[in-house]
Amino acid sequence: CRHFESAGGRLYDRGHGSSLCSANRHGESAVPGSSCGPNITRNDIVNCSELVTYDIIKELILKYNIVTDNLPCHFTAAFSSGFITTIVASPVDVVKTRFLNCSAGKYNSTINCAVTMMRNEGPKAFYKGFMPSFLHVGSWNIVMFVIYEKIKMHVMRSQQSWESLYLTCIIVTDCCVDFSY
Repeated sequence: CRHFESAGGRLYDRGHGSSLCSANRHGESAVPGSSCGPNITRNDIVNCSELVTYDIIKELILKYNIVTDNLPCHFTAAFSSGFITTIVASPVDVVKTRFLNCSAGKYNSTINCAVTMMRNEGPKAFYKGFMPSFLHVGSWNIVMFVIYEKIKMHVMRSQQSWESLYLTCIIVTDCCVDFSY
């Protein structure tokens, strides 16, 4: 959601203005966060589908021994997750964009916007701008998940090092205790 500033009793949007304008055009009060509903819905859908599909695809790749748990596995799972996420999130993105940028009184709600789109344009309308969206989400997923896996690998190695050091200390301590008698 956007940040608002108050000046002389009026709220000014520090973003592009679409949040405040959409709130006013749809008869809602012009308060901070008035357009958060569609944005939160979209973010929930994207985050859930990215994380769940990445995990499932990676598990399947490893289960069927397609590749080992390395860069090609992470790249493939991330790219596939980006594609599936775009399929799932594109309708929400298109409805959100149309609803927030529409003229006053055109749609009563996001649901009304979606129903009107389906009735007037058919299901293809929900996938306008699919390719740019996929390129954005797909490339983001590759970067995010590859970096995540690298960090996870280093943390796991570091944890194993500490555990082996701890076990060595215990063994040495036990030996020293045995020799002290």
